Amino acid sequence: SSSQRKAKSARNAFVRDARAMPSLERALLCEGLPPSEAHAPELLATIRVSEADRQRARQANADPTGRQVSHVPRVLSPAACAALRAHIDAGVRPHVLDTVDGCPEYQVDLTVAQLDALISAEAVGRLLQLPFQLPSLGPAPATANGRPPRWPGR
Repeated sequence: SSSQRKAKSARNAFVRDARAMPSLERALLCEGLPPSEAHAPELLATIRVSEADRQRARQANADPTGRQVSHVPRVLSPAACAALRAHIDAGVRPHVLDTVDGCPEYQVDLTVAQLDALISAEAVGRLLQLPFQLPSLGPAPATANGRPPRWPGR
């Protein structure tokens, strides 16, 4: 059938693209290499990013204090994690080609409103605050009502 041919073509494209990746990128994305075993400078040298992003990554990688990485336990409750996992598991469509890269679609898009309904507005608020827990960014800016800003379009 047409959908089976498309799925086979997508798998072939994925395999072709994976084979073309630099070895460390392929190991991380396709072969299950734990990120903790990757050598960050090697990965940074091979991935396609802007020079500004590359420089920021070099600076973060050079920080021996680890301040560029935060561990924030229990941002989501076990119930919120379970709801999010179930939604993703139900929504992933590997037989459909992604409209951006043409590879199998292993993603689920959610609006902020959908995410609010799925895990709660409070949980979404905690997620949105995560970037501001990095010391280099400082605290989240407050709005007129004293609450942190939300994503545009909220």
